[in-house]
Amino acid sequence: MSRLCLSRAASAAIVLLAWLGAPRAEAAARLTVGGSVRSEDGALVVAVQVDNRGDAAVGPLVVSGELASRYDEARAENGVAAGSWTEVALRFPAEIEQAGVHAVALRLDYQSPPRTGAWASQAAYLLVALGANPPAAVRITTHEAEVETRGAVPVELESTDGRAHEVRLRLLTPKGLNPFGEAPPVTVPGTGRVAAPLEVLRAGAPRLTRQGVLIVATAVDGGEQSVAVAEGAVVLTKDPALMPRLRIPLLVLAMALLATAIGIEVYRRWPRRPAEPERAEG
Repeated sequence: MSRLCLSRAASAAIVLLAWLGAPRAEAAARLTVGGSVRSEDGALVVAVQVDNRGDAAVGPLVVSGELASRYDEARAENGVAAGSWTEVALRFPAEIEQAGVHAVALRLDYQSPPRTGAWASQAAYLLVALGANPPAAVRITTHEAEVETRGAVPVELESTDGRAHEVRLRLLTPKGLNPFGEAPPVTVPGTGRVAAPLEVLRAGAPRLTRQGVLIVATAVDGGEQSVAVAEGAVVLTKDPALMPRLRIPLLVLAMALLATAIGIEVYRRWPRRPAEPERAEG
């Protein structure tokens, strides 16, 4: 397969952006991303601008990125103040085998309040057009999914141009949720919709929270790659198991039994006055 040298195409790159907010209950920060791309010293540099449109600062901020199965990570130690922005750079190989639109998968991890708050996480993405900028070949429809431990994000695909397409799907998740298994290729007919649910596994994300996810659909037609992205959500329900519901009653019972055992032991060891001898009657 021919290779596209990004140093020649980077000047014409078009960068689109999207974002997903982290759960509002965990942090008052609201992060969005944008960016640009350039060729530098034999590498493709993706500059990621992170804006904090919320009313609380975050920090530190860790930005992880993946492009064409290559990974990089950057850290903004001072984070982002409320109403401010920062920029980090991710570096990837300067050659990509496929011309067209590519999704840069991003994950933002941060603390809010800075240094002392709990870590929050969100999925995000950038679209970079390198050498060609074809429109999305498919349209994605999704709905909110309720998940206990393992479940599926409902996904439906339909063609945008009346032609059939072979599509690869990915699920981008925040920390604490993981895609479960690898999604097989999906054949999207020229007319009508096809269902292609994506499995997801809870991996530590707090229960009773709403987690933002991203569905990415990639198609290659006529030697050019196109990408469609849709925002979805996973609502993590309470633990259905019996033991979690019994934790507090069992704890109370255990404390009561412990207190009873201590009381019995204290009573058994408490010194008692010796019995007085009986006096003989004379």
